[in-house]
Amino acid sequence: ALRISDDDIRETIEANQLRLMDDRGSDVTVFSPRASFMAHHLGDLAVSETWARICNDLVARVSQLFPDRFLPGAMLPQSPGVDPKTTLAELDRAVNDLGVVTVNINP
Repeated sequence: ALRISDDDIRETIEANQLRLMDDRGSDVTVFSPRASFMAHHLGDLAVSETWARICNDLVARVSQLFPDRFLPGAMLPQSPGVDPKTTLAELDRAVNDLGVVTVNINP
């Protein structure tokens, strides 16, 4: 039961990413899960699917709270030895439901 309030998101983003963007003169950036936290090597496909959904939903919330500053990116639920076709459901959800403009993949 992960619960992160919109106020918690705003506070964190304003103190970090937005501050850095403003300091550097950036208007808009793609906001996506950090590659180092995608952790495809941990757990099995079910863990990867759950983690991808949680991360992608959080990224979408950030982009909805700051629509003029962030474009949403997503990660796909990849697991070693698992057919890449298993990522298609999350790709479809991320693009069609969350409005992502890019995805991170682990080759």
